[in-house]
Amino acid sequence: YGDVAFNSREFRDILLHGVKVADQVGIKFGMHNCDGWSASGGPWVKVEDSMKQLVWSEIVVQGGSVQIPLPQPKMRDGFYRDIALIAYPANQQELDLENTPVKITCSSGDEEAAKLLDGELSTTLNLPMNRKNNRTGWVLLEYEKPFTVRSVMLEHHHSGAKGKMFASQDGENFELVTDFPVTLRPGKSTYSLETSFPEVTARYFKFELTGKRDRNIEINEIRLQPFKCLPHWQAQAAYGELSGEINSKIRRSPMDATDFIPKNKMIVLKPNALQEDKLDTQLPKGIWRVMRFGFTTRGEVNQPATPAGVGYENDKLNAETLDKHFDAYVGKLVEESGDLAGKSLKYAEIDSYEMGWLTWTDDLDKLFEAEMNYDLLPFFPLLAGRPIGDAETTDAVLCDYRNLVTDLMTKNYFHRFMERCHESGLQSYVEPYGNGPISQLQVGGACDIPMGEFWASRVCIARPAVHAGHIYGKPVISAEAFTAWDDKWKLHPYLLKDYGDNAWAEGINEFVFHRFAHQANTHVAPGMTMGSIGSHIDRTQTWWYNAGKAWMKYIQRGSYLLRQGIPVSDVLVFVGDTKAVIASTTSRVKLPAGFNMDSCQSDVLFDRITVKDGKLVLPEGTSYEVLILNSCDKLHLKTLQRLGELAEAGATIIGNKPKRPIGYVELQEKSAAFKALADQLWGNGKKPNRVGKGRIIPGSYFPEDYQ
Repeated sequence: YGDVAFNSREFRDILLHGVKVADQVGIKFGMHNCDGWSASGGPWVKVEDSMKQLVWSEIVVQGGSVQIPLPQPKMRDGFYRDIALIAYPANQQELDLENTPVKITCSSGDEEAAKLLDGELSTTLNLPMNRKNNRTGWVLLEYEKPFTVRSVMLEHHHSGAKGKMFASQDGENFELVTDFPVTLRPGKSTYSLETSFPEVTARYFKFELTGKRDRNIEINEIRLQPFKCLPHWQAQAAYGELSGEINSKIRRSPMDATDFIPKNKMIVLKPNALQEDKLDTQLPKGIWRVMRFGFTTRGEVNQPATPAGVGYENDKLNAETLDKHFDAYVGKLVEESGDLAGKSLKYAEIDSYEMGWLTWTDDLDKLFEAEMNYDLLPFFPLLAGRPIGDAETTDAVLCDYRNLVTDLMTKNYFHRFMERCHESGLQSYVEPYGNGPISQLQVGGACDIPMGEFWASRVCIARPAVHAGHIYGKPVISAEAFTAWDDKWKLHPYLLKDYGDNAWAEGINEFVFHRFAHQANTHVAPGMTMGSIGSHIDRTQTWWYNAGKAWMKYIQRGSYLLRQGIPVSDVLVFVGDTKAVIASTTSRVKLPAGFNMDSCQSDVLFDRITVKDGKLVLPEGTSYEVLILNSCDKLHLKTLQRLGELAEAGATIIGNKPKRPIGYVELQEKSAAFKALADQLWGNGKKPNRVGKGRIIPGSYFPEDYQ
């Protein structure tokens, strides 16, 4: 790592020297916001300011006077805080199975197996993967008496690992219970397998896991549960991406009415009912499941970072933690740069967001009630996959929860980062996509210069940055350019030019070379690298002073020209009121070749779109012939009203009739008004309907060639 420690006095002196030299030669200096390229962390971030996740423990008890141990949920790195105690009705079978002793063994020995029982998520059961064992390992849970299971969750650290679950009565003859059709990615290197299935009763349950490469499968946790969970509940509860594939699977897996916990049976216990891990309370007659909810750290750290620069990732839902992080590194260089901050020291960046999902921050329950106008606590078991009320109630509450988490991340991380940059005289670069609760379009709007990325291959992630740049009026749309693995100095302008041209065609108009290494030693070639990562684009290349010079002139001229005028697009796609959504694609809305499009969320419809001569027009002058609705089955009533206003003013809107309001309160209070307005705007939903100066055309009616 070199002799100079990250963020040390000597380290910042070197950066400050760079700022001064940049001023002398007339160039601009930018910096990533922390050590590594993902995302925002360092040794100054305390565990209480780190990314957080919900955890819980639970017991089943008889009603009446209850005095019984209720253990603390698993935690990570010794950090845990309680949130709430929730009770709901259980059944006799669950009570009979309570506290059934279980023995855990695994293919790597008893010492490893014991790690699943130590109460710490930061210690893992390790299953070695190698060619000798065909990259396969196993974990066996042996119950003292037959145990009934209807759902399972297993969390591990091994990208691409596959799993199967088997059951046996005698420990010798096993039958397949389930495989895991979907792998969720809650963290940077955390993966989750979970599913429900028809009831299985057995004494032995075996998990076989197969790795993708020769490295350990590290298991955090295994939960076997005697009740059915919501289908893909972790994705629904913001532990991972609720993708189109998962949504389709959810729609094909409806739950029976008997699976839902009656809403009026939920009991929020008083906090003082728990004293030193012992529950002391009074419950109504019957059998009850009591859940103890709390939060711990996710344990994510910035990567790839040097030992001196690595530390917890800040809590992306809490602006105060971003401020502390900014002050600890970027803010110090800004202060030491004096008048050069905003002059030669010009940019700060949040690069790839790969750190995963957050399910809690301090006082999230209070933030939820203030924003959504109802109490989240009675619905807490939803966040552990337990269905409550009915399908519509469950969906509405979880949607509110996901939307709040996503809004908090947009506001308190990305937007706050831009604010801190502006306070320091800097501009912010952000790649507005990644593995987390990210609203791609709104995050692209919450920065000065949105960035995509493209590789020296056919990988090109431009759409989020390009669409955001267009709809929020940002003239420069940047990209991490020509990224590669294991280049070995094989790439040159003739091979790279095609990838850059394609990025231009996608809407990119600035290249941030990945990578350009500083070659301080003039006597060494080919010199410094970034290991195996990135194309080697620097002065030690054999082509630098001939083809390289011509190529750079070409890039310079092309980028300049592409920043002139305003973007031209035919279609604007509205992606609905769900927050953690991605920019839409031409294939998703079946837009034929030859048409261009942008996509937007509701803030653009309210704040930046007007209708002129039948076209939807942005303040910068970009105009669209039609507005297409995508993923708009559920909307806020005010959004439906705004669609009506746009149609009245002359807009053409294409899409199927929305079915109901989004969110729990609107579902309870505004369903009738929503249906009445949808009927007014769409009519019977089978043919075009004239609305004021405009018209609304059902998506199924519109011709596929868009003529």
